[in-house]
Amino acid sequence: MASYAVEEIDFLKKLHKCGKSKRPHLASECQEKQVFTVCECSDNYLHGKIPATSRQKQRLKKHVNILKNLADPSINWKKKRTYIATQEGGAVISTLLGIALPALLSYLTSR
Repeated sequence: MASYAVEEIDFLKKLHKCGKSKRPHLASECQEKQVFTVCECSDNYLHGKIPATSRQKQRLKKHVNILKNLADPSINWKKKRTYIATQEGGAVISTLLGIALPALLSYLTSR
């Protein structure tokens, strides 16, 4: 875990806890640094830096293209913000943050 996620952990908690009806509004209002925070979590998941259960992997398997687009550095952050805001049912972000937040919190407590 690196800098963006550590600095914006409160935003990640808020994004994870808000319901699927409030998440698009919160995601559409987020700033560049907050978008990169979610993108960093996606990148860490794709590179295997975050441990995930088989059920979590199964839930994210069908959304791998969105995760790859979030992790791709050549895509503009505003386009990534639309990926975060317009996802169907909130499965990608809620599952991804369900994996990333415990790993991030354990990283912070070990420091």
